[in-house]
Amino acid sequence: GIYIPYSKKVALSLCVFKKNVTMDGSGIKLVMKPEETFIIESCKFIHNFASSTASVSITQSGKMECKNSHFFNNLSARYGSVFYITGVVYISFQFCKAAHNEAIVGGCMFIDNFRVLYVAICSFVNNVARNNGVVICTRNSPWGAFTVTSSKFLNNSAGITTGAINIHTIYEFVSHYNQFVENEAGTQGGSATIISSRQVIQQCTCTANKATKGGTFSTDLVSKFAISLSI
Repeated sequence: GIYIPYSKKVALSLCVFKKNVTMDGSGIKLVMKPEETFIIESCKFIHNFASSTASVSITQSGKMECKNSHFFNNLSARYGSVFYITGVVYISFQFCKAAHNEAIVGGCMFIDNFRVLYVAICSFVNNVARNNGVVICTRNSPWGAFTVTSSKFLNNSAGITTGAINIHTIYEFVSHYNQFVENEAGTQGGSATIISSRQVIQQCTCTANKATKGGTFSTDLVSKFAISLSI
C-alpha cells in the first residue's frame, strides 16, 4: 500500500488496491494536516488485510470524500476492514458499494471523533463484525451529526451488537429512505444501535432483521425522537 505522513491535499482516482497486507492501512495510510482534504473517486479495494486497522487509515483531516468506489473482501483483525478514520471533521460517502468485508469491530468502517458524517446512495451487503457494528461504527463524537440517506443495508451480521449501524455517543442521527433487510445481531440492534441526543428515522424499510433485543433499532440517550417506518 501507500503511507503518506503529514500530507496536504491527496486525491486518488481510478486506482485499484488489491491483496495488500500490513498492520495499519493495507491500501493507504494518511496522517493529514488538519485543514487538508482527502478524496477517493472511482477506486477499488479488494482482498486487502490489516492486522490492526483498515484498508484505508486516515488520521486528522479537514475533509474526506469518497465517491463511486467499491470495497470487496477486505479483512481487519481489529477495527474497520475498509476505513479507520479518526479526527476528520467532514466525511462523506456517495455511490459506494461494500460487500463481504470483515473486522472485529466496525465490519466496514470505524469512525472516531468527527463532526459531520454523510452517507448517500451506498450499498452494504454481507459484511461481518465479530463483535460490534457491522457496517459503520462511530464513537467519541459528542457534537457529531450523522446522516444516511437512500442507502441499502442487506444481510450484514454482528456477533454481539448491531447488524448494520452502531452509533455511540453522538449528537444527531438522521436516517431517511434507507432499506434495512435481513441484518442480524447476536444481542441487540438488528439494524442499528443508536446512542445520540437527537434521532430522526423517516421513510425507511425494515424487513426480517433479527436480534435478541431491538430486532430493528435499539436506542438510548434520546431527547428528540421522530420515526416513520415500514416494517
